[in-house]
Amino acid sequence: MDKERWSRIRTGIIVGAIGGYLYYHLYGCDSAACNISASPYLSPLYGMAVGALVWDKLKPDDEER
Repeated sequence: MDKERWSRIRTGIIVGAIGGYLYYHLYGCDSAACNISASPYLSPLYGMAVGALVWDKLKPDDEER
């Protein structure tokens, strides 16, 4: 993988972790029934995974041609 792709993935991981924790803090539930949003550890982990996948697919317009 090239250096630019790794930087996109790292950015996605950081943004996803912050977003996951904010989701837990603002919208998370307190019961054990909410597996993702009930834990301050799982929400950022899922956010990191989703962020890495989404930001990896983001490409500048020049690379698509």
